Amino acid sequence: MSKDKPKNLHAGHRERMKERFRKEGIDSFADHEVLELLLYFGIPQRDTNPLAHQLLEQFGSFRQIFTADYEQLCNIPGMTASAAFLLTMVPQLSRRYIQSGADQSNLLNTSAKIGEFLIPKFLGRTEEVVYLLCFNNACRLLRYDLLSVGDLNSSDVDLRRIVEIAFQCRALNLVLAHNHPHGLPRPSAQDVQLTRSLIPILRQLGLELLDHFIVSGTEYASMAELGYLGNPHI
Repeated sequence: MSKDKPKNLHAGHRERMKERFRKEGIDSFADHEVLELLLYFGIPQRDTNPLAHQLLEQFGSFRQIFTADYEQLCNIPGMTASAAFLLTMVPQLSRRYIQSGADQSNLLNTSAKIGEFLIPKFLGRTEEVVYLLCFNNACRLLRYDLLSVGDLNSSDVDLRRIVEIAFQCRALNLVLAHNHPHGLPRPSAQDVQLTRSLIPILRQLGLELLDHFIVSGTEYASMAELGYLGNPHI
């Protein structure tokens, strides 16, 4: 009887936490309580509160936990493979959720609309990635593609791939976008050089590069608006 009692008490605590979530939602939970609740589904029949506190202490913030590598999470004492896998899924699930509920209108005729469209595409990404957006002359989005996935410091932009995609959807205007996962949404010297080198090459092929966006978290910068393309408005 004495051996079963702690287990029964803990089971009761889990049910109370779940019931509290059902009634009050997540806003009433502290960060460690959210983690504790989430870890239930990767760590059965064990108190996850100490591990939740340990994760916050180890990674420094709630957000950093979910952008940690699977291997980093697995190295935390008490972590299970299932729980680590679940934590790494959260940012990608969030990105899919936001994208599925986003405005489905393909008329992106201002920098603000394009920026808001782009932010969910980079949510939770820890690597630098590049997107290509293809438009007709009426600023209607014809297609968008993930061009490349690089490391944290650089990404390759394949000119041949850009032209191939643009021609496939008969686009006339293009917008590039990439993220600075751990930096500010400001173009680097390399970003500026790359963008300016692409403009005349694409123009010879009948394609106009209208803008290049830099995204970081929920913020973005338009290189056109900053004056780097000589075209302040899309």
